[in-house]
Amino acid sequence: MESNQAPDLTQAFPDRLTPSVRAVLEATFAPGPFTQERSQGDIGVIRLGGQRLLIPARIYNPEPEWAFVRSLGGIEQSIAACLFTRHHDGRVRERALGEIPVSVESWVAPFIIQLLGEYVIELVERAASLIEAGPKAGYVVFARENPDFLSLTAQRATSYWNAYYRRRIRKREDYPAFPALAMLIKWSLSETAA
Repeated sequence: MESNQAPDLTQAFPDRLTPSVRAVLEATFAPGPFTQERSQGDIGVIRLGGQRLLIPARIYNPEPEWAFVRSLGGIEQSIAACLFTRHHDGRVRERALGEIPVSVESWVAPFIIQLLGEYVIELVERAASLIEAGPKAGYVVFARENPDFLSLTAQRATSYWNAYYRRRIRKREDYPAFPALAMLIKWSLSETAA
């Protein structure tokens, strides 16, 4: 791969999902090379099962028809929803987040957790509520392997809280990202979590 070429979107998921990811890309993305419709940068260093995942900071493909996405298999629906949580339009990210199933696999977790460190508070609130209310096994697996990403997400959340929401939400711990991040860290350190 050339240094100026963005990684293939299949690299945002574990290798075992590559056939499903390719099926989603072919079914939901406009014809052409899907590797050119993502940002060069990633959300951060992500590892899962020892494999490095390259999750894009943003994608620029047109939003899929969600009714069509719902007609795909369960894994494919989750993959499509995860990819579009990285869309450049916050409204698309919010709709995509609403399409992620309640049962969260560890490979879905970084797509939700990343939203805790973004500037759109509605996304932060929704991601926090999914983490706090949902099954925790996938989050625990992910958090244990990615403490540096949790720290990076907390730094991003602090920055956005301070820049945009500090007047409205005076205490840092009341900003919705922080209770969810604290829960993730607690789960990652617990021997009995999962």
